[in-house]
Amino acid sequence: MKKVIFIFLLLLASIQAFAQLEVKPGSFHEVPGFVNINPDENYQFDDNDLPFAVIKVRTENITDKQRRDLRFESNLAVGILLEYKTGEVWVYVTAKYADYLKISHPDLSSIEFTIPFDLQPKKGYEMTLVNVTTPTTSGSGSLTVITKPEDGASITLNGKVLSQKTPYTNDMIAAGQYEITVKKNRYKSVTKLISIQNGDNQRVEIEMPIDVAAITINVDAQTDVYVDGKLMKRGTWSGELNSGQHTIGGRKQYYRDDTRTITVEAGVPNSYNLNASPIYGKVSIKSVPSGSTVFIDGKEYGVTPLEVSDIMIGPHELKLSKDRWQTLKKQFVLEEGKVLTLNESLVNCPEGAINGLFSISPTQKVYFSKGNLQYQASTNTWRFAEHQWDYVGGTDFHGNVVGNVYEGGVRCDNHNVSPTYTGWIDLFYWGTGDNPTKRNRNLEEYDTFHDWGDNAISNGGNKEKFWRTMTSDEWGYLIDTRTTPSGMRYATAIVNGVKGLILLPDSWNKETYKLKKVNNTKANFSVNNISLSDWNDKFEANGAVFLPAAGVGRGPNNIELTNYFGGYYTPSTISYGKDDVQPNFFYFRDSSLGIAATGKYSKLEGRSVRLVCPAE
Repeated sequence: MKKVIFIFLLLLASIQAFAQLEVKPGSFHEVPGFVNINPDENYQFDDNDLPFAVIKVRTENITDKQRRDLRFESNLAVGILLEYKTGEVWVYVTAKYADYLKISHPDLSSIEFTIPFDLQPKKGYEMTLVNVTTPTTSGSGSLTVITKPEDGASITLNGKVLSQKTPYTNDMIAAGQYEITVKKNRYKSVTKLISIQNGDNQRVEIEMPIDVAAITINVDAQTDVYVDGKLMKRGTWSGELNSGQHTIGGRKQYYRDDTRTITVEAGVPNSYNLNASPIYGKVSIKSVPSGSTVFIDGKEYGVTPLEVSDIMIGPHELKLSKDRWQTLKKQFVLEEGKVLTLNESLVNCPEGAINGLFSISPTQKVYFSKGNLQYQASTNTWRFAEHQWDYVGGTDFHGNVVGNVYEGGVRCDNHNVSPTYTGWIDLFYWGTGDNPTKRNRNLEEYDTFHDWGDNAISNGGNKEKFWRTMTSDEWGYLIDTRTTPSGMRYATAIVNGVKGLILLPDSWNKETYKLKKVNNTKANFSVNNISLSDWNDKFEANGAVFLPAAGVGRGPNNIELTNYFGGYYTPSTISYGKDDVQPNFFYFRDSSLGIAATGKYSKLEGRSVRLVCPAE
């Protein structure tokens, strides 16, 4: 807007007798905090570079058209600049010299107002200008106000808000001049000036233009929609907005708001797409040991030490994985503008673990112990067998004494069981982790399962309780369900002369050794005959597990099926009634393997135990 200095030399003499401008007494005052904030330099200084003060002139009983026809003067040294607002005129005057204002209108009147105190540069002031109307005649008339296209508009009559909405009728209204303003949601406010003479019967129909438009704000389902600072809903919003400028925004946790100003045109529908943008942070990850594989929210990023800079702010899960170390999982929160440093130490996989990871559920991997569990009663000592093919022994399918563990030159086998026995046993009744030499025939004493992994194992971390027994569902997943890159899960075999079952880790490379009849429940042990050197160099070195066919105990001292049958207990049971609860066990033999329960008395059968250590 160009700067204009209004200097008026003439005052129109033709003024309607019923209209007179006046400044409401006591209305002129300084407004604390109200300053000249117009950024346009023309509104800051006059032509002589003297700073303006701004006077906010509020109006009453003056229409918008009449307001724009108001003229303002002062002494010749004062520059004046006008800015029209809704219901107001902002008058910029040279603060140093302004001591009065002359206000005039071609159809109303003119007045001179003396400013009661010196104005200060860049300060804000306020006053109220009133168009005082008086009846031109005495008497009364009637007035009806109707709004189109809808009734129900509120009515302001000469500045007073009426309780009645349109249609409005007053049969005894005093003669005189009236300013009528009607307002209704969704429509533009309209003001009309009318004059009522004695005996008039006036019907005023006011057309109210539509003042809204249908607006749609498209966002994703997790984004909140705001309009003019107010939350509308989460997800895409549709509704009506009044014409004019509005601020719309999309807000999503851990994203940068998409905020913009729109101009709504009455009756013109529009649609806007908001996309909150992700905010990224940086995380620096170090570990002991280094070289651990880094996963963030399941995605692999590399090995430690590592810096990752494309991670969104907010909560995440870190996973560090390294062979022979327990996988670490940790929650962390990344903040905007900060570099998060994580220094983590992994726990070494317990002593006695085979270096091969096996999936036993969609979310759980384990390490197997290096041998079957063994127990010495005289010293109350638990241990893992030194080699994977080791077992204590008993008699084979033909009644021959079989075993490959010796103590002091004397065969030590599962026939000899007592609390003072100095040898080693490796066949246990179901759940006897708390009392491994228990051998009575009372079934009720075997109703509660005690996991053998709860004990301190001398070559398996000693006092640290890393170990546990796998459930029947986990054995089933390991044997039948898990997927591996090689497609190979198990194979029957003879290793170093011992019959048993080979379990192949998830990472097994099928080119390492040409196994026959893998994943075959009907295969005989003899289909794969593996030497001691091949087992050590090609199988165990690559994480393979061997379960020996260590036989089964029938009663306290009868050991059968050694080197023919392998049975490994689980904590799981099947109930066939109150008095028939059967424990499950994983078994294998020539041409058969699976999960079995052979009756309630199977609790009193000695079977092998192979423990696992959770990898995470």
